[in-house]
Amino acid sequence: MGETQLEEEVWGPTPDYLGGNVVRLANAVMKGTALQLSPFELTPIEFTILGICYRTGTTTISRMARVMPVDAGRISRVVNKLYEQGLLTRKSLKDDRRVVHLGLTEDGLRLVPELIERVQEHNAMLAEGITSEERAVFIAVSEKILSNFARNWVEGAAE
Repeated sequence: MGETQLEEEVWGPTPDYLGGNVVRLANAVMKGTALQLSPFELTPIEFTILGICYRTGTTTISRMARVMPVDAGRISRVVNKLYEQGLLTRKSLKDDRRVVHLGLTEDGLRLVPELIERVQEHNAMLAEGITSEERAVFIAVSEKILSNFARNWVEGAAE
């Protein structure tokens, strides 16, 4: 059975089934990203954590948990692994020892740009043949869907 036939059996042949298309897209992005990161023995979630620290300078697990689709406990375990690998630093606040700021070590600062380049190469391959207008529409529609989710999730969670 071919991959396309299997996908149609699982998700159905209708192109307007949002959930199935999102899952297939996320799968393509995550599997390719994992393949790009495998020579470094890193996973996509580890890359995401390193990338957040690279962009923000320092952050906390609770801040990461607000923007990542992973719970704080899982993030904490991954952070511990990255710390043990010498890629992350941890610094507790003097006023509140429960708050730990995370940052990149020198090794992390050297590694992350190379990781970003590899992931961007994969993303560029996925975007082959997509015009800048199509990309803008995709981003706008994605942002609208995410906004709808955030608005309704917050309202639904408050009930």
